Amino acid sequence: MPKATIWTEIRNDLETDIRLGRFAAGTKLPTEAELAARFGVNRHTVRRAIASLVEAGLALSRQGAGVFVTEAQTPYQIGPRVRFSQAIRATGRVPDRRYTALFSRPADAKEAEMLNIREGELVHHAEGLSYADGVALSLFSSCFPAARLPNLLDNLTRDPSITAAFAADGFDDYLRRDTQIDARAATKLQAHQLGIRHGAALLEITAINICAKSGAVLEFGQSVMVGGRVKLRVEGSAPTPLPPAQNAP
Repeated sequence: MPKATIWTEIRNDLETDIRLGRFAAGTKLPTEAELAARFGVNRHTVRRAIASLVEAGLALSRQGAGVFVTEAQTPYQIGPRVRFSQAIRATGRVPDRRYTALFSRPADAKEAEMLNIREGELVHHAEGLSYADGVALSLFSSCFPAARLPNLLDNLTRDPSITAAFAADGFDDYLRRDTQIDARAATKLQAHQLGIRHGAALLEITAINICAKSGAVLEFGQSVMVGGRVKLRVEGSAPTPLPPAQNAP
């Protein structure tokens, strides 16, 4: 067996420290200079060892802040009335949602089918990232029927809460009608956006949200959650109300 390189031995020592709880989840690792002094090596060698920890999902690099031990998985409950902020706050963490795109466009065939509208009808499109305690948990992309939610984009600009935006357009209660969960490997772009390694495990969640009273479809959304940062718990599905008439606003 070939002899382990110095950076590999340093990486293994740091992994042991993490596994034994000497560096607790969420805490910042010593700086490159401090680790270089500890192991008697140059900073380049330490940097390679830390990069390996990040690639393995044991640590997370935050630009300008340092390298942190990966947090324990955040429990995330999927249920008929569970909202993102509600689910994150239930774990004792602080939720946040940041939009990277908000605009209107024509619906494609798949979106029209899912939203119960005609292809080419106007939909509002929203995409961005969701966080817990400042750590990215997911990338999301959703579309909404513009005829049913005419003020949605303005509402989301003022308040990032989907629940509040729905309520402002007259839909005080909504349910998750359908949920589909698949496994995916992170693309290079997704890895860059989420601060994970290329090829890391993602959970792709496709969902349809409907008005609790009428059954009118309000949202068709897809998100990818970092598998190593969340632990999903799925409740029973909601009863499905009778659907509205085809193409009803």
